[in-house]
Amino acid sequence: MTLSDLIAAFRTEAADQAEPPLWSDAEIAGYLADAESEACIRARLLFDESSPAVAVIGIDTAAWVALDSSIIDVTRAHLASSPGRLLAQCPPEVLDRQWWGWETQTGPPTGYYVIGNRLRLIPQPTQASDTLYLSVYRTPLVPLTADDLDASPEIQDPHHLRLLDWALYRAYSKRDIDTADMTRANGYRLSFVEHFGPRPSASAIRKQAEKRAPVVRPIHF
Repeated sequence: MTLSDLIAAFRTEAADQAEPPLWSDAEIAGYLADAESEACIRARLLFDESSPAVAVIGIDTAAWVALDSSIIDVTRAHLASSPGRLLAQCPPEVLDRQWWGWETQTGPPTGYYVIGNRLRLIPQPTQASDTLYLSVYRTPLVPLTADDLDASPEIQDPHHLRLLDWALYRAYSKRDIDTADMTRANGYRLSFVEHFGPRPSASAIRKQAEKRAPVVRPIHF
């Protein structure tokens, strides 16, 4: 579905056919963009291993690599200089116990960990130019906007209409005498959660990543 189709469906569901309408196209587009991002965070709908600057990143000798703001979770990583060899996910607290002084070591990276929107290569690379390949879950790269009504959500078609639930939740939560209706807002929010699931906390995302991490044996970098 296009953004134009979704806005029309929103107005039909909300009976918003008057002139002027209760919500502008720009407002509805913003609600739908937020809905698509929420859906991706909750249900991990967008997996990426190829987008430049998101999953394919040029690196140098810096230990820290800035991650694109769209990335929700990094599940795998490897370097062009070491084809076929995955970097191990190494929680820093495990490294602290098993390899004293790891933070100052340099050489070909064999591990990594992620904190916030940065990835730390372990040890710090010494090769002047390399490429880091990531497998990630992310939010849309181009948010929906009323400037392009022909655009479509990046998530799969079967989920498009379900974005209306979050958009209507946001719309009826608007603090305006003509639009505020928290009973209807909460009903649409619950429908959205039923389809896409609850929003994971930052702590839950971190714990999920830690579960994937291998037990770090004595390290020989």
